[in-house]
Amino acid sequence: MARKDAAASLDDDALLNSNQVREFFGNVSAISLWRWLKTKELGFPRPIKIASRNYWIRRELVAFRDRQRARACADSAVKHVRAPQTPASNG
Repeated sequence: MARKDAAASLDDDALLNSNQVREFFGNVSAISLWRWLKTKELGFPRPIKIASRNYWIRRELVAFRDRQRARACADSAVKHVRAPQTPASNG
């Protein structure tokens, strides 16, 4: 039987630990998660500290994922738009 994604079955206000967050994003490495946190321009949600452990609000992770998807789609659309070709000048 296939293992069900635990993060997907939770409500929007659920708190996810780092292992669940990594699984939510396709089993990214712990280093990737650390880099996302350190890259402020990326806008990755900040964790909540409880007893020295990090937890993320699922709703914020979903919003981040959706922003990244939208950005990727927009970037892809821009790449497919070509600038008009101008003939090279002779001389």
